[in-house]
Amino acid sequence: MISVTNSDKGSFTMKFSTRDRYALRLMVELANRPNDLIPLKDISDKQRISLKDLVQIATPLAKAACAVRRAATGLRARQGRSPPARSCAPSRVS
Repeated sequence: MISVTNSDKGSFTMKFSTRDRYALRLMVELANRPNDLIPLKDISDKQRISLKDLVQIATPLAKAACAVRRAATGLRARQGRSPPARSCAPSRVS
């Protein structure tokens, strides 16, 4: 549970499921080392999250990131700023 206080509108509380908290922890780990390839096993050990749970979380995140990359590249191509989008390579989850 996270409590947030806004001086204009008071405070509110957000509740996250366990899966949501795991996803946030995964994304923080990835954001802390943006240029590194990090095996999910390393994140699993460091964050004490089961590897099975991380794989279930990482798979849709990787697919969503691929879709976002495709859309952004396609938009830039239509604007003449980059070559047309290529399909994303299958994501490897280790």
